Amino acid sequence: MSGNIGTSTGREDSGDYAAVKAEGTVGTAEAKAESSITHNEEEQQYGFSGELGAEAAVVKGEISGISEMKYFRMKGSLGGSAGSIGVGGGASGLIDLDNWMIKGRAVGEIAVILGLKGDLEFQIGPFFDSPVSIRGMGKGKILTGMGTVIIG
Repeated sequence: MSGNIGTSTGREDSGDYAAVKAEGTVGTAEAKAESSITHNEEEQQYGFSGELGAEAAVVKGEISGISEMKYFRMKGSLGGSAGSIGVGGGASGLIDLDNWMIKGRAVGEIAVILGLKGDLEFQIGPFFDSPVSIRGMGKGKILTGMGTVIIG
């Protein structure tokens, strides 16, 4: 059994958005193990992600919030549990050289009868709407100036 309630203002991914959400669950058990490495030379994205954990709880609740502006986005949550046991953690990071953007995330959880969980995610950028190539100068489309070249 679970329930949630939330409120928000603005439109997500518009650069002017904020939201708060609360969730609760009775009787839960979960386990998670994942990892990945991002190496995409075409999109110039490089990063890593990893998370490992397990938890069982009689009652579990979480409150989360998000705030985003034009070049900065932050999302966080704080959770608690009762009648629980578990441990977990994780981290991720991504750098996008095409759009000049950095993303990061950290997660932590510990529970012995009472539990506490935290999750913080941030994004700085993108500073360019269209990709800007650093290494591939000379290929692609003309970003500024005239598209016609006259050789005489």
